[in-house]
Amino acid sequence: MAGFAPCTLNNISDPSNALGFTVQHIQSIAIEPEFSGNPQLIVGNTEKMRVIATLGDGYLQDLGNLATQTSSDTSIAAFTSGNILSAVAAGGPAIIGATFTGAGVSYTAPSVTVSAGTATLQTISICWTAVLDAFSGCPASQATATVAAGSLTPVQFHAVGTYDAGTLTQDITRQTGWASSDTTAATISSLGQAFGVTAQRSVTITGTDTNAQNVTSAQLQMLVQ
Repeated sequence: MAGFAPCTLNNISDPSNALGFTVQHIQSIAIEPEFSGNPQLIVGNTEKMRVIATLGDGYLQDLGNLATQTSSDTSIAAFTSGNILSAVAAGGPAIIGATFTGAGVSYTAPSVTVSAGTATLQTISICWTAVLDAFSGCPASQATATVAAGSLTPVQFHAVGTYDAGTLTQDITRQTGWASSDTTAATISSLGQAFGVTAQRSVTITGTDTNAQNVTSAQLQMLVQ
């Protein structure tokens, strides 16, 4: 599977600059929930439901928003934007399906089920990783985040909510409002990606729960180099 914009060049003057690629057939597709073990979603929170294709050479490819995903009960869980599933109300299960059509062939992923429940937020923890690193949870402690001024590579901040007296934790990065104490030194996006603006400055990154429950915010320092 490969998709490219139409090429308008009639020839390539230097063959060494040519882009080489191979086209692989899709063998199957599968839905990959963001939260391992398919835990219950908290009402008001979201989960990214990726659709992954297994290609003929064994490699995997994320289909991004090219696949169509559906929920059997949108009163419980509904797709609000692309592959982001939102927990609307307590209940379930809702059956999540995905289909993809490429080169005239349609593929259907095995369905997964989700349920939603209510819980009370007790605390928020925030931490950071490199932007492409996998995230499984905030460590007990970590070094101060650093970002290069003017770089297009941000630091990724994450927020984790602890619910119901510590019995449940869930990634709430997308449900968190992010702010930098000095936007002339560093900015941060709604998804927690912080960019450096002015070198040799320190800023405070604050994550605030946008659902306005019990405990609302947490802070970390970041150094712009």
